[in-house]
Amino acid sequence: MTESQTAKLVNSLRAAGLSYSKIGEALGVHWRTVCRWGQGKNQPPSAIAINQILAGMLAEKEAENALGLTP
Repeated sequence: MTESQTAKLVNSLRAAGLSYSKIGEALGVHWRTVCRWGQGKNQPPSAIAINQILAGMLAEKEAENALGLTP
């Protein structure tokens, strides 16, 4: 089974330093839901919209990390 786009984005955000809780808070969902998405157990009901939001969050986090704006 291949990793879904949602799982890739969630795992990339985790690798960039965001917790499941922070991702869930930004999306208005429980951290366990985000964890399940990252593990590929579930998919969000509107994956296209969620993936766009996650991609934006990842770009922002990567820019912060590149500029040294986060500890």
